[in-house]
Amino acid sequence: MSQTLTYVIGQDRRPHVDNVQDFKVNFDGSNTNWVQARQYERSMRQVFVNIKNEDGTPLDLTGCNVWFEGLLPKNSAGDFRVIDDKGYVALDPTAGRFRFDMPGHAFTVAGSYRQAFFRILKDGNSITTLEFDLDVLADKVIDGLVPRTYISPVEELINEIETKYQDSTDKLTKMTSDFVDKFTQSMNTLKALGATVQNGLDALEQKIKQDGLFTQAEADAFKQAILATVNGLEAKWHDIEVIDYKPTRDGKAHTLSESYVSVDEAQKDYPTATSLADTKDWCAITAAIQEGQKQGRNIYLAPGNYFVNKTVKLPTGVTFYGAYQNSKIYASQQMSDDSKKQSLAILEYDDEGQPPIYIENIQVLGSSDQNNQLIGLHLGGNRASKISNFIVSYCFGHGTLVYPTHPQSADVENTTFEHYWQVQSGSFCIKSNASINRGNITDFAVYDSQITTLDVRDENQSNTSAPAVEIINEENKDAVKSVYGIEFTRCFLHAQGNNLVRIVGCHAPRATHSINFDFIKGELHDIHGDLGKGSDKFFLFHLENCWHVMVDHSSQLTYSGASYVEMKRCAFCDIQTAGIAYLGWQHSDSMIFTLDKYSYENHINLIGMDVYLAPGTEDTTKDPNYGYDYGQAHDAMDLFAKMKDEGSDNHITGWQVGQTLTLNNEPQRLKQITNGKIDGLADAWQKGVTTSLIDNSVHTKHVLSKGVVDLQLALPIPYKRTSGFLISFRAIGAEEDLKKLQLIAGSQLIQVPSDQNWHVWTGICKTNILQAIGIQAPNHEVLTNDVTLEIEYMHCFMENQIPFYPDFVALPMPKAGEGNY
Repeated sequence: MSQTLTYVIGQDRRPHVDNVQDFKVNFDGSNTNWVQARQYERSMRQVFVNIKNEDGTPLDLTGCNVWFEGLLPKNSAGDFRVIDDKGYVALDPTAGRFRFDMPGHAFTVAGSYRQAFFRILKDGNSITTLEFDLDVLADKVIDGLVPRTYISPVEELINEIETKYQDSTDKLTKMTSDFVDKFTQSMNTLKALGATVQNGLDALEQKIKQDGLFTQAEADAFKQAILATVNGLEAKWHDIEVIDYKPTRDGKAHTLSESYVSVDEAQKDYPTATSLADTKDWCAITAAIQEGQKQGRNIYLAPGNYFVNKTVKLPTGVTFYGAYQNSKIYASQQMSDDSKKQSLAILEYDDEGQPPIYIENIQVLGSSDQNNQLIGLHLGGNRASKISNFIVSYCFGHGTLVYPTHPQSADVENTTFEHYWQVQSGSFCIKSNASINRGNITDFAVYDSQITTLDVRDENQSNTSAPAVEIINEENKDAVKSVYGIEFTRCFLHAQGNNLVRIVGCHAPRATHSINFDFIKGELHDIHGDLGKGSDKFFLFHLENCWHVMVDHSSQLTYSGASYVEMKRCAFCDIQTAGIAYLGWQHSDSMIFTLDKYSYENHINLIGMDVYLAPGTEDTTKDPNYGYDYGQAHDAMDLFAKMKDEGSDNHITGWQVGQTLTLNNEPQRLKQITNGKIDGLADAWQKGVTTSLIDNSVHTKHVLSKGVVDLQLALPIPYKRTSGFLISFRAIGAEEDLKKLQLIAGSQLIQVPSDQNWHVWTGICKTNILQAIGIQAPNHEVLTNDVTLEIEYMHCFMENQIPFYPDFVALPMPKAGEGNY
């Protein structure tokens, strides 16, 4: 017998129950479905169900399961419920059609069900219920099932245990019977020993026949067997276990060819086998993942050493997890050798779309051959993924590569790594793909992790690792991808003979932006693995074609032979709270770089100093190679203005690739004073200078006399060539006199904003525009007291390829009665 029910999601409804204590659904006035059956009917009662959406389209049931749940009519024996997950039969899931074969226990009590519905589940979650009116007609002719609560998953477990118990009881009975037979036979041969012995043996025999003989050892073994069965059934109910698919996991690469002569034969035990070269561990892991994906269950990798000969494709939407360092997946030697021809990933998802990937507590290991191009983990398009407690070792292609390559792959969005640990491997690389339709990388975070590349401390070798972190926006002149919202927080980074972090954007710098490194610690060794003073030149950070890169609170980086950051065509890059000894800075085609709140002795390297094309000024905004993309010029000068940490020996070392000159190319002209004037400097350029103390060509001190009208000290710039210099003026005197002074400068001088009650004038000047620079008292102001003027500068131009190493010494923070100009 069968009935058909039809539901429309969003339209069907019924009133609330009037009396919660005496629960009974009232379907009066509702557009309800109903089912009627006779008492004691079993699976002959079938219910066909059609489900539609509110717009008339069928509800897609693909991947769903359906349970029947009901509260039986009131009965004097008590309240009973039925929960059944066995009766669901999918007829046409995409059309929203299924059949449910009702269990016999549903019809044990005559009357109207107090509540009955079908529950639809997907991925273990209830997505909707379909309520209906269920009436059970009385059967007065025969008696059937006794009413009781019926839950089919529990019934199945009980039946399986009962079967196991019955098998054990039958075996025990046979053992007892065999023993009695042998014992009886022995007793017959002993009757001649005497009546006393015979009587005792007869009593023992009678006891055995009545109660059976069950030793303590047999009882313990029987208990363990029952517990193992129950625990095994519980585990199977929740997760898929790789060990159920016959892995060897003994730390050796057992191929199928060891046990089988053909793939067809091997597939009887390992259905996922594709070649006799496949390892049994790879087949087992792949089979478990496929089954877990099919059933929507998590996959558990039990402790062991698993060897795989090729890439394991990761599941989506479920968790692949293990027992942390006890669950290890190794690349076989054959896989390591194969990777030298083409990079191979040990774990990978690089397919269409952007599903979530979840990995926990697993370690993957390549081989000790540093020429391998293995990738520990390769992720293509994915979204809202989480990788935690994941370890990668000896994968020298990349520890992790985030790079979507499938033509139908979407973007990488909102991916999070936590407690990621990478040892002796290639870089952690995040890379867009400019050759596919999507392929962007956005909102990517790595927290509380350690990323370590090659570390070989051997003075007799010269070893170079990959950078610890690489962030690359792939170049394609016909397409621009976005890489932004990248964050590394509370991480330890390590590299050798290379950049610690390398960020390279594409030809559109704005497409690579908002990348933060916060609370970073780490080590950058020289090519011999040492932390001493190495001679090789490399940089902690290489930033190229990118915007808004910040390194903040990264105060314990250690390195050897390295400068701090190399910048090429970058903008708004901010290094804050950096407590790093021996900082270095390369500035090429770039501006907008600040350094603030650092400690220890700080050195800034200015390499390839062509920054006198100041961004934001007329000479660059009209240049199509620069434009407005490089922000405001005064931000660039924060680098110099803020090097005033008290108690520190802070100075900038300039390494000029080109001929470097002191002011006017004639430093001797400022080395003596005669009659209160600087020798060699025309009267028109100086008035009121009484004495001078000139320590060297880049640091001078002069006294400006009180009572002098039109006081000034101006330094002429006579050379009409593309040249430039850094310069800072500082006046020391009474506050009323400091306010009377102002800077003489052309439009190319960049002013650093005022700070509290003192001023700093620091500039990068282009000498083919600027005619002179200095200090004066305008509007015929007269100084009431003498004022000491300190000047520091570095003059340079790019012409002949002659290296030169001058010093630019930053001024200390002014005290009361001092002012910086």
